[in-house]
Order: sequence, then C-alpha cells, then structure tokens
Amino acid sequence: MAAKSETSRGVWFLSIVVLGVTAWILAPRVLNLILPPAELPNAGLTLAAAVQEGRERGVPVVAVASQPGCPPCRALERGALSDERVLAWLDEHAIFVKVDTSVDPNDAASLGTRMTPTTYMIDGYNIRGQFTGALPADAVLAWLEETRASIPPVVETVRPDDEPSEDAAAGVMPAG
Repeated sequence: MAAKSETSRGVWFLSIVVLGVTAWILAPRVLNLILPPAELPNAGLTLAAAVQEGRERGVPVVAVASQPGCPPCRALERGALSDERVLAWLDEHAIFVKVDTSVDPNDAASLGTRMTPTTYMIDGYNIRGQFTGALPADAVLAWLEETRASIPPVVETVRPDDEPSEDAAAGVMPAG
C-alpha cells in the first residue's frame, strides 16, 4: 500500500511540474491576447538613434527597457506611458524610445538593465536617473520633472577671439 501511495504522490508532483512549465511557456502568449501592447511613440526607433537625436536637439532620452509577456511592462505601457500628460511631457521635453530586451539585448545590457520594466533618463551618454517597475502617471511625471531638473545645463564658452579651444572642438566641456 505504501508503494502505491508514493507512486501516486510522484504522479501528482510530476503533473504539477508539467502544468507549471506549460503555464510559464504560455503566459506571454496569453498576455498578448488579453492585453495587446500599447501604441507608444517613436516605434522602431533604436536606442543609438534616440541618443543621437537627443544630443542633436539638446534634450534627454527617456528609454524604457521592457520585454514581451512582462505584466509590469504592460501595466507601465498601458498606464503611465499612455497617459496624455506623460505623452505631452515626453513630446515637449525628451526623445522617447522603447528598448525590447528580447530584440535588443545589447542595448538593454548597455543600460545595465537587470529587471523589466526599467525606465532611464539619458543625457548625452550619461544615465541621469532610473526607476524599475510600473508607476502611476503622476509618479512618472514627478520623476521626469525631478530627473530633468537634476541635469546640469549646457554651458557654451566662447574664447575672446571667437575661435574654439581644442577642448571645445573635441566636445569636452570645460571644468568649473
């Protein structure tokens, strides 16, 4: 009788493991059917192109590292990143880019992404701030304003003879 009981437990355990693995594999596909991805601005823009555009326009880049099948990623995209106030702020003050960690793993690695979703504000080539998780729109707006305010202003220095110094020509900001 004891052998039959142990066999029964083994079958139940194996059934639970198989069910769990199946759910883990199917969860992203089911999530995509239930909650399709939100339409975000600048679809198809790469991180490198966004950083370049940000440098040219003198505005920061707001990058969101996410992955398909990630419920918190969907919550951020369908919540705060679809909020009209957040979209208006991004349109006026930044370049927005979505970094899909499954498509652009090198971009995600260059940002230091360990968890998704992680939102970054990048000024030039420097990450000025980041947060992980899905925050409500008001909290995202507060973070955007606070982080943008912490970015030092660009100061252009002109030599008296109006010729740029070697440092300025190389793109190095003078100290001080």
